[in-house]
Amino acid sequence: MKKFIVYEIINKINGKSYIGQYSGKSFDTYFGSGKLIKFDIKKYGVDNFEKIILDECSNKDRKSTRLNSSHVKRS
Repeated sequence: MKKFIVYEIINKINGKSYIGQYSGKSFDTYFGSGKLIKFDIKKYGVDNFEKIILDECSNKDRKSTRLNSSHVKRS
């Protein structure tokens, strides 16, 4: 079953936080698709990042509503 996930990835070295959304079946190995997160993972190594699921839904519309109404912290 396809998952709709809102997640946060935290860089353990510098404290930067990346918020994203994912839809698919294999979230375990997914660490974002943005240029900045990819660059930092290459620079610091994947072991220096923590991934937290903020929300998980089975319905895409519900995920979008929650993402738009959530309070996102900035670092």
